Amino acid sequence: MKIKDKEQQIEHIIDNFDFSKVRRTMKNEYWEWAEVDVPSLIHIIEEATRLLNDVKNNSILATGGFKASCRDGIYQLEFILAEYDSEFYKDK
Repeated sequence: MKIKDKEQQIEHIIDNFDFSKVRRTMKNEYWEWAEVDVPSLIHIIEEATRLLNDVKNNSILATGGFKASCRDGIYQLEFILAEYDSEFYKDK
């Protein structure tokens, strides 16, 4: 059954996302947020929740490794370590 309500979707994501793995990864990579040592688990969850609440339908918000998106009313949260896009690559 598809969850339609935005708040229910966000709650489901927050309840099931592996934030502990994100924090372990951040700790292993010495990842800092705005001059703060590795953020606490609570801070990580709060930031992810904020992104999900702020994202609009058919848009993307990203910060601190997190990417929140909403496509056709379906919310998604990702934690990205590395990404590359060659769209702006110009042959010399």
